[in-house]
Amino acid sequence: MSRRGLGPTAEEVEALLGYLGFTEEDAERIRRCGEFLGPSLQSIANRLYDHIQTVPRLAEVLDGHLQQCRIKQSAYLKQLLAARIDTTYAASRAWVGEIHRLMGVEPKWYMASYCKLERMLVEAIAEHEDAPQDPQELIAIVLSLRKLIAFDTAVANEAYERVLAENHRRREQALADSGRPMVLDVGEGISILALGGSLEVERTQEMHGAMLQAFAAGARVLVADLTRVTEVDADAAAAFFDLLRSMQPALRVLVAGFSPAIERSLVTRPDVARGVERCASLAEAVARGREQEVPEAESA
Repeated sequence: MSRRGLGPTAEEVEALLGYLGFTEEDAERIRRCGEFLGPSLQSIANRLYDHIQTVPRLAEVLDGHLQQCRIKQSAYLKQLLAARIDTTYAASRAWVGEIHRLMGVEPKWYMASYCKLERMLVEAIAEHEDAPQDPQELIAIVLSLRKLIAFDTAVANEAYERVLAENHRRREQALADSGRPMVLDVGEGISILALGGSLEVERTQEMHGAMLQAFAAGARVLVADLTRVTEVDADAAAAFFDLLRSMQPALRVLVAGFSPAIERSLVTRPDVARGVERCASLAEAVARGREQEVPEAESA
């Protein structure tokens, strides 16, 4: 949707609002609610963050930043209920997505938080003495608010994905440039050991150090991504898989994306990869890593 480092353009904002069916009538409806909800916004922000803190992972991220986040959330609610949707507003929503990615907050949590916020706002509106008494008008308010929050969620998520893609591009380039193993923390106790170029016996110690780095950082699952390995011989493959098996008492180890070079090295020694969980793709390996139950290792 947007250009790198920026929020959506004016044309993109207009297109998304049109897609959602958000009109000036919706905006006016939200603004009227903002007039009587103003004094309650900080309380709503505080209660939202009280709820967010019930998730240990999110409480950890918020440690030391809670009061600042409460204040920023209150300021956002004022913006939301002012319903002045332009590129400046959209850029602020994109910034939220970028910050969540940089802080390592997965989309499921901030999207769920938007849903929780919507419910809290609807309840606050319905219970307020100045709210419309006509049930049909209350329904219209809910629908208008839902459209605007959907806009905010879409813009934030697009920015999150953009940062994710840019980080991936940089890692790919760094891996291609250096050929050294890289450890990438993807959250939820999962680390990826990204390998590229030539896999040689002499590099075993280097790879062992990278695996220990992942373990020391708190990983419980290590995914070895072999997709970019271009050269390997049978001895190097044997040393590599021996190393993976040696880590299994401490880490659950999965191997993703056997490259053609790896497949060729296994022709003469098919038992080399025995006892290691093997996945067709990196996405499959990460998904498996999130499972609680550890399946029996697959044979090569």
